[in-house]
Amino acid sequence: MNGLKLFEDVSHWEEQFWLNSGGTRNKKILSAPDGKLYFFKESYNNEKGKFYKYEFYSEVISSFLGEMLGFDVLKYSICVFENKIGCLSPNMLKSNEELIEGKSYLRAIENSFMANDKNPKSNYNFQLIVKTFEALSLEKYLPSFFDVLVFDSIIGNSDRHQENWGFISKHTILSEPLDLMLKDKNSIENKKFDNAMRWLSNLFKFQEPSQEQLNNIKIIMSRNRRFAPIYDSGCCFGRELTTEMAVEFNNNEINLNKYINKGKAEIYWEGNKINHFTLLKNIFSFEPTLKIKTKIALEKFDINKLNRFIKDIDLNIPTEFEEYKIPNERKELVVKIITLRINKIKELVIE
Repeated sequence: MNGLKLFEDVSHWEEQFWLNSGGTRNKKILSAPDGKLYFFKESYNNEKGKFYKYEFYSEVISSFLGEMLGFDVLKYSICVFENKIGCLSPNMLKSNEELIEGKSYLRAIENSFMANDKNPKSNYNFQLIVKTFEALSLEKYLPSFFDVLVFDSIIGNSDRHQENWGFISKHTILSEPLDLMLKDKNSIENKKFDNAMRWLSNLFKFQEPSQEQLNNIKIIMSRNRRFAPIYDSGCCFGRELTTEMAVEFNNNEINLNKYINKGKAEIYWEGNKINHFTLLKNIFSFEPTLKIKTKIALEKFDINKLNRFIKDIDLNIPTEFEEYKIPNERKELVVKIITLRINKIKELVIE
């Protein structure tokens, strides 16, 4: 998996404090001995007492499953860093690239979109996303975005917010100077830029652009892009369920189906928050050719291969992290959730 071992102790790697990793979970940027950068994430644990102990495994399982089905997914493995256990993923950017998250594109097209709000509610919808791709002449990337939604339906990811997808961009001769000017308001370059804008405004009698407008120019300016691999997919597989609940669902498929159907997608459809299967059915109506692509992906599913992977996933966990080994009941449940979700999507594909 991209040079990553399934488990590795990376405590001898160096943490890069000068880089901002972002995100909601405890996340660190590490430098390997060869100089390559990696992201280390622990399971979700907040001050209100929510602790999803096995969530980092969900990232690893999602990555394995996505690779099996042919999706462009970021690779994740299990690792220990100092006295913490979590998952590790390689930096997906080259030295001359940057990740521009979905929220920036949506904000460039819809000013009312709450770019800094993790819960923008119904205005974070499929229709706005498609409108944005079309307005920015990015239609050729829509199939890649649809792949994200299909994959989320398979794993039951409920956290595909506007920062959990995006484009990897490489500067052009035009975009790089503007980015440098916008990064530091107090820099000499930026002062020169401000003076130039004021001079042009006075000369041609147009209103001087605001900072927000300049940021939007940065987004829409011609640059080399590629759609980012699918990343941050750990909010799935019943991460919040206790072992007792896992046992109950394993013994009661009716209740397990109710649980699966109850889960909602993060992206709204025409103002409504709906489950993944309804969202996927709607998208199939919007883009019928996606059915064929989804069918091909699902045909690659190998339950025996998945069973072996999950059975052995925590085999090499050090004894001091023994408490983080996944109970067999939870392993069984993960396989059942994936299998049931895939069967539900197969029914949609043949409709």
